[in-house]
Amino acid sequence: AVLAALAAVGNPVSWLGDRWDDFRHGDSHRVEVGQNRFSGALGSHRHDYYRVALHEFAHLAAAGIGAGNFRVPYLEQRRSIDAPRYPHSLPLQMLEELGLLGALAFAVFLTPLVVLAGRAARARGPDTLPVLCALAGFTVWAVHGLTDWLWAFPALTILALGLLAVAARAGAEDVQERAATPRD
Repeated sequence: AVLAALAAVGNPVSWLGDRWDDFRHGDSHRVEVGQNRFSGALGSHRHDYYRVALHEFAHLAAAGIGAGNFRVPYLEQRRSIDAPRYPHSLPLQMLEELGLLGALAFAVFLTPLVVLAGRAARARGPDTLPVLCALAGFTVWAVHGLTDWLWAFPALTILALGLLAVAARAGAEDVQERAATPRD
């Protein structure tokens, strides 16, 4: 597989450099003949969205600029014709809009769930496969949220957090069983 990938892309360092340049300077609004939005340019001005979000976070790191307030700073500082509502990255949006305090609050909310789900995933038993499937669903949502605004769809976010809760519940049951088992 590695050899096939190397044959397909050639020099991996220059290939990654080309993809990075395309991400920073490409134009997703222009699709070449024979390409579509998914096989064409990687550029979509996200690099500019991220730049503005990081700039705003640097100015108000503790409390952020307020939920839903990305659009105005972007319009003031933009280098593209776009007018996005979100910076297209959940971590950057949390840091920019909610600041360190809001991001920390979200981390405090998620950490116990992820820890319990991780315990359930490592446990061996009949519940392991459903737990892994639930974790896979949450992971797709979380990873996609790093570079896009999937969390803005309430039905998807509720589903992802529900899947994490299902996996965490199985982990909590495992912890309760171990606590109830007498030790020799």
